[in-house]
Amino acid sequence: MPGSKRDTPFFNSGRYEEALAALERSLALDPNNAVVWGLKSTILINLGRYEEALTALERSLTLNPNDVNMEFGHAMMLFNLGRDQEALAALDHILALDPNNVEAWDSKANYLASVKRHDEALAALDHVLTLNPNNPGAWLSRARSLFILGRLQEAQLAVDHALALNPYDADASKLKASILQLLNQMQ
Repeated sequence: MPGSKRDTPFFNSGRYEEALAALERSLALDPNNAVVWGLKSTILINLGRYEEALTALERSLTLNPNDVNMEFGHAMMLFNLGRDQEALAALDHILALDPNNVEAWDSKANYLASVKRHDEALAALDHVLTLNPNNPGAWLSRARSLFILGRLQEAQLAVDHALALNPYDADASKLKASILQLLNQMQ
């Protein structure tokens, strides 16, 4: 059975084809085991077989639709396959199940910022920072979105917060320099 000491070395040693064969044997005995379908998706990802991994993830979620971790993997796989709207829907499903899921809020914010939906990204980042106010990456993402929206004073406060948490962040330092330069030009 997958997860046993006998099968673990296949996965841990990178013997993915053997691990996959063991999982297939297990699924032949119990095709309704959501955990095994999830493990199969992980192996398929490691083998670069992404569409098959997505199918295994979706099978796992059919069997256990409230598995937040599996749904997160599903969302990330959809993003990697360029199926962004489906991925965003998967993140929203996670947030409906667990409104305090920082990882889902952060991923949603990053996606929204990447497609230039900065106001929505800021709303998602507000959730991240409410749940984890000491997240320097979220403060930096907030500063970037505020900068792009031309809200320079707010961007400066956010980047200062990021730098207070991580003073050696080169990206935050560069953004702060850009913000200060624009603020000085405006005076």
